[in-house]
Amino acid sequence: MIIVPLVFFTVSSSIAVSADSRRLTRTSSAMVIVFLATSLVAAVGALLFMLVVQPSPGAGVVLKGQPVQEVPSLLAQLVKAFTASDFPELISRRSMLPLIVFSIGVGLATRSSKEAGASFGRFLAGGAQVFIRMVDYVMYAAPIGLLAWFAATVVDTGEALAAAYFNVFIVYYTFSAFYFVAGFSLYAFLAGGVVAVRRFWAHMLEPSLPPSHLFQHGHHAGESGGGAENGGATRYQ
Repeated sequence: MIIVPLVFFTVSSSIAVSADSRRLTRTSSAMVIVFLATSLVAAVGALLFMLVVQPSPGAGVVLKGQPVQEVPSLLAQLVKAFTASDFPELISRRSMLPLIVFSIGVGLATRSSKEAGASFGRFLAGGAQVFIRMVDYVMYAAPIGLLAWFAATVVDTGEALAAAYFNVFIVYYTFSAFYFVAGFSLYAFLAGGVVAVRRFWAHMLEPSLPPSHLFQHGHHAGESGGGAENGGATRYQ
C-alpha cells in the first residue's frame, strides 16, 4: 500500500527539481538500465538459491483439471509490462513499471512548467519526505504484523503446511538480507568505488535526505566536498 505513493513522489520529485537536462537524461537512462539489470539479478539469484536449498521439498497443493492457458506474444507482454488499462490499475503495486513511467512523465511535466509548476514541485518534494517518514513508522510495527500473519496462517492451513511456509519464509528472508547487504554494496562499489559504498550505507543508516537531493546537487560517487553536510536548497525551496 505504501510503496505506490512512495515510488510516485520520490521519482517525480527527483526529476522535477533537476536543473540539468543532460544530467537528467543520463540519470534517467542509467536508472532504467539499473532497474532492469538488478531485477534480473535478484530474480535469478533467488530462484537458484531456492533450488539449491529446497526449504520444503514435497510440500504443495495439487490442482486438478487445470485449464490450458494461451501464452501471450512477446509484444503483448511488453505492452502489458509498461502500460495500465486505467488509472486505478496504475496506482497498484502490480503495475510498478507503468507507475515509474507515469512518475517520470509527471516529473518532466512539472520541470518544464517552470514557475507555473513550482508549487506542485514543492508538493511532490514534501510528499516524498512524508512517505519516507511513514516507511519508518511502518517498519516499527512490521514485526507485530508478521507474527500475526503467521499465527493466522497456522490456524487456517494447519501445522504441517504452516511449517513449510515458515521454512520458505526463513530461507527467503535469509537470502533477502544477504542480497541487500552484499548485492547493494556491490552495486554501489561498481558505481563509484569505496566512497559510494560509504555514502550508500550512510544514507541507509540515516535517510534524512530524499533522492531529489542527489539530483539537485549532481553528486557522483567520486566527487569530494559534496553530501548532506553541504546542505543547500532545491529548486523549489
